[in-house]
Amino acid sequence: MHDKISELQDVTAELIFVPEKEHQKLKAQFWARFSASPFADMDNVTLSQVLEKVQDARLRKWWSVTGFKEWFTNRDEHRERLEYLFDLGMSRAESILMQDDPKSAGAQVNLIKLIGELTGRISGRGSKDEKFSEAKINNMSEADIQKFLEKKGVLIAPKKLPAEKFEG
Repeated sequence: MHDKISELQDVTAELIFVPEKEHQKLKAQFWARFSASPFADMDNVTLSQVLEKVQDARLRKWWSVTGFKEWFTNRDEHRERLEYLFDLGMSRAESILMQDDPKSAGAQVNLIKLIGELTGRISGRGSKDEKFSEAKINNMSEADIQKFLEKKGVLIAPKKLPAEKFEG
């Protein structure tokens, strides 16, 4: 069994490129310089374009390594990694919430508060957006406040007009 796992790991390593620090550094340098160019074709990056922006001879060797080019030209890598980390975090949060251990009660309460804020069921206390909104509301005219409240689904009864004298 151990031999089969080892073989699988070897095959996986051959098929999936795993970048090292120097690879990541050069990729970051390239995309920072390349994306700043107004005429850059982000979808068809060539080795000559990479070498033009990042003068490093090692790139010629690496470009032919299985998976390197695909990894290097993947502009969405960071977003994909963040999504992956978020999924891991959600799984971990779920496992913490499912524990019956009293020692995890504090973590469970904090997670419930965080999830409530993220889903909009609980408003975050002291958030910058909330403070900004309060300051903005304080500077609004009465008509602006009424429009703001109507957008939030709050209807205000019209002011009663003073009794008019009827001539009769």
